[in-house]
Amino acid sequence: MYRWFKENRKNMVKSVLSLASNHNTYMFLYIHEKITLAGSEEPSKTGLASPPPPGDHVSYGELRATLEKSYRNGNWRRLGFFERALYRAGLDLARLRGRIVNKRLLSLLRGIMGKMLRKFSDKALELGRMRAEELKRIYRRNGVFSWCPLVRRLLEEKDYILWLGNRGMLMRSLGIV
Repeated sequence: MYRWFKENRKNMVKSVLSLASNHNTYMFLYIHEKITLAGSEEPSKTGLASPPPPGDHVSYGELRATLEKSYRNGNWRRLGFFERALYRAGLDLARLRGRIVNKRLLSLLRGIMGKMLRKFSDKALELGRMRAEELKRIYRRNGVFSWCPLVRRLLEEKDYILWLGNRGMLMRSLGIV
């Protein structure tokens, strides 16, 4: 599989076949849209496609910088096999063509880039907010807010929410929750 990938890097943008050995699960991705430079089939007189509007493309440099950052922060290893393969294919396509403008591929890559650039504090805040909402429901149902109104304010403070998230992530890593 790896040898095929290495030999056919240019052709693999159209289809990526991934076999995951985990529980005999087969994952298949077929990008059936034709990948074009600027969304139009007809090139300009110079032979180059017109530049896309700002924000409607991602360059090779952006993809490479995101990849290096995710190596450093450890999020690359948290991606699934399919996401890694798709990101590598997009990186190779961007290296060949300079940028990616296909909207479908762009949306998939931006989602993966969001996962790759996610910080620990963002994850902790999200988990803390979920736990705070759960505690609010429990406390409201049991009438805790009526005899202790300061708890409601405590559950809305950012520092306490971050503490709840850090605690939750620690418990998850230890396998307690």
